[in-house]
Amino acid sequence: MDSWTTNDVATSARKNKSSNSWHCPSCSQSLTLGIYNTNTPVPGESEKMMARKTYFQSCGFCRWTSREVGIPDKEFSSMSWSEKLNPNQQRVNSLVEYFKFLSHKEALDKKSLAKLPPHLAVTRQMHHRYSPLKAVHSPSFGRQLKENMSLKEVTIEPAKTISLDEVEKLPEGIFTDEITITKMTGIDQRHGSPTNQPNDTSELAPYSMIAFTKRSLRCKACDHNLIKAEYNPASTKFKIHLIALKFIPEIRMNKPLKSLQAGQRTCVELSIINPTEYLIHISLSECSTEQTPPSVNSFIELSKDEIIIARLDETAEFTQSDDPLDSEIGQDNPEVILHRDGNRIVFLCHVTPNKDMKIGDRVITCLKFTHEHHENSVIVSRPQQQQQQSKSTTPHQLTQTVVMDIGAITTAE
Repeated sequence: MDSWTTNDVATSARKNKSSNSWHCPSCSQSLTLGIYNTNTPVPGESEKMMARKTYFQSCGFCRWTSREVGIPDKEFSSMSWSEKLNPNQQRVNSLVEYFKFLSHKEALDKKSLAKLPPHLAVTRQMHHRYSPLKAVHSPSFGRQLKENMSLKEVTIEPAKTISLDEVEKLPEGIFTDEITITKMTGIDQRHGSPTNQPNDTSELAPYSMIAFTKRSLRCKACDHNLIKAEYNPASTKFKIHLIALKFIPEIRMNKPLKSLQAGQRTCVELSIINPTEYLIHISLSECSTEQTPPSVNSFIELSKDEIIIARLDETAEFTQSDDPLDSEIGQDNPEVILHRDGNRIVFLCHVTPNKDMKIGDRVITCLKFTHEHHENSVIVSRPQQQQQQSKSTTPHQLTQTVVMDIGAITTAE
């Protein structure tokens, strides 16, 4: 992928295909350039010989070469290879353009009739069709005419039909001749080149590698971009990365429970990870009766103390510090905080399953935690980022509800 450039796959003519990387038509592996040394006579002096290199495509896995199917060698390694053309490509392109025109025209028609009741929509269609002079004076006629004029009329030639007498007949020995399986292509080889679908191995031709783009996501509520990748095949970065994992603390179970008994108070170890670059304060609380999901079948006891978690430091594992705790964090309560490691802490809580639970039932509990959120806590390439950093930002308080499955009942009451 390092040899791929953005212009190599970004053009509409290439359709996300590379002009430098190719698949083997026999085994679908990557092809490499092979070098062949030949001696050719010097132009004008037939007695003298000159060494010359030629380049061909070869597969290091199945040993297929482009010479087997008659593809000529290249004189220079920088020369581009051409893909086998589809004889019906022009017809396919005209059909695609025609269906695009139809879909755009249908969208405009639906948009013009969307705000009208069904009985008035039919009346309006009849009005515009049979009363063109009166339709000119309607207020929406000018706007609709402008939209229709922006459409470029696309026409296609009708498909040609042939009679049964003109259809090419099958060979005479198609049912009697012996079949050479080694010369026939397989299903994978035919699907590798869907535009040509060769039947014989002598018709195989390399096909370009396709660059799969990273998907972009939008918020379902406000339609804003959450994830937007860079259109570069050699880059794994994102232009926009606004998913919740970047600014909402993550709660996990530190270790699984060995035993759970119905109606018995059990100590559970949970961990919280701070993904932001700011020191945050977290407060935990139980869910109220109205906010408790119906699947919850246990009671949880949480500490009322405020928990402070250090910021994310990617260089912490490469540096040594005499004081592992930040000056703002202070001393932890050992009855609540068990362990602290950078931006991760382990704290204690107590869960009591319901008394009517049976062996094998899953224990579900829920809690609410309130944490701080800074507006520029997400690393995003924005032109206003410097202006936001200069302003004094006040963190917002966000409240999240967490539903956890802490294990199964092992002992009944």
